[in-house]
Amino acid sequence: MRRLAFNLLIALQAGAAVAQAQKPLDKRYYPVDVRRPGMAAEWNLSVDPTRQGQTQICEVAMPDGGTAELYQPNGVLSEFKGANRALLQVGGTYRLKISGIPALPGVEVFPTIELIDHLHAPPGSEQEFPVPLEITAADVEAAAENRMVTKVIYLEQPDLALPEPQEKGLHTTDFAASANLMQVADERGRPVAIIRIGGRTPDARNMDPAFFSTSGAVIVTEIPGKASTKSTAAATAKPANTEQALVQSPVSSGSPRPFPE
Repeated sequence: MRRLAFNLLIALQAGAAVAQAQKPLDKRYYPVDVRRPGMAAEWNLSVDPTRQGQTQICEVAMPDGGTAELYQPNGVLSEFKGANRALLQVGGTYRLKISGIPALPGVEVFPTIELIDHLHAPPGSEQEFPVPLEITAADVEAAAENRMVTKVIYLEQPDLALPEPQEKGLHTTDFAASANLMQVADERGRPVAIIRIGGRTPDARNMDPAFFSTSGAVIVTEIPGKASTKSTAAATAKPANTEQALVQSPVSSGSPRPFPE
């Protein structure tokens, strides 16, 4: 994967955040509530219909180990291969199953991935620019304790990039839970995806179709080299019962149905 810069922002329920000291660049209205899966993607498609049908290769990065599987709309689990990559559709919300983390034996969580935009990689080089979706043991542990972790991935503006080397994963910045991560991401760059990790689990006795992915996904198996998150940046914050995060992403089908968390 080409070395690209990603940033992650997380809002906490208590505590001051670095970005909170920054005043908004303008007085634009941000009605999107990142806590409701599907809303941001729906708004983005409404604002720019050209995003309809666009796709993006994403990679589930698990620096602390573990296994990731992807639910299809019919409830069938698709196992990732190699570098944990899948071709996702802009506007879709996807459900994952995360398990087998060595530090958390027996713990399973079912995060969602909401793809709200895509990168503009040179034609033919799309596999060199996957969007990294990082899920750590700390994220999974928080979800297992009935806390909500939300991460927003965004593509940074070059003039606002952090002047620090990106050799130890995503750069992370802490925010209060009251922070509007979509607004912060928009001020710093272009939001691409939202990861939500909560305590909801599938009900084996009454499988709700709304629990699964809203769109089908293609597991990518032929990959010219394993992607790495060494060149990524992230910002994180931990609320009492809620965690929100925003990740910045590098550049070079119809509206989704409601997707309850």
